Amino acid sequence: TIRERYFWPTLEMQVFSQEDAETVVKEYLGSRGQEFAGAVKEKFWQLCTPQLATNALFLSTLLHEWRLIDTVTWRHEKHIDKMEFTLSASVEKGTTVCIARLFNLMIDRWEEEHGECAFGDILSLVAISRGGLTEGDILALTQIDPAALATFFHVARELIASKSGP
Repeated sequence: TIRERYFWPTLEMQVFSQEDAETVVKEYLGSRGQEFAGAVKEKFWQLCTPQLATNALFLSTLLHEWRLIDTVTWRHEKHIDKMEFTLSASVEKGTTVCIARLFNLMIDRWEEEHGECAFGDILSLVAISRGGLTEGDILALTQIDPAALATFFHVARELIASKSGP
């Protein structure tokens, strides 16, 4: 398989404790020079309920989004409000639904900021490919402009694994 050919490991994540989640949040935002106290901290933990905080994928995705939207103050509240509305309506449906809806919000923000570059289509292809796709595979399957693919790789660099070499 392509996974074996490129030596991509399969990772299994343990569930975080609330204390682990708080440490991850503090260190992640702190390493990027963002303060995390007062109303900002309270708003974050309203979005990231104890049930959701134990899931590494949800927590890392929310942190990634939080960091990016927090750098543009005038858009921050708009996106936080969208996340709050969407996630509060999803919590009772379970962690998987919350993760899916958070990813949808993230993709919507990417496409809003960078123009429609088929981000959702690319991520869908990567998700169903099991072992990943090469850049050539993505270009052939989506027939998008290479510049749009470069934009996707730039925007999604923290969320996708990339393997260089033969």
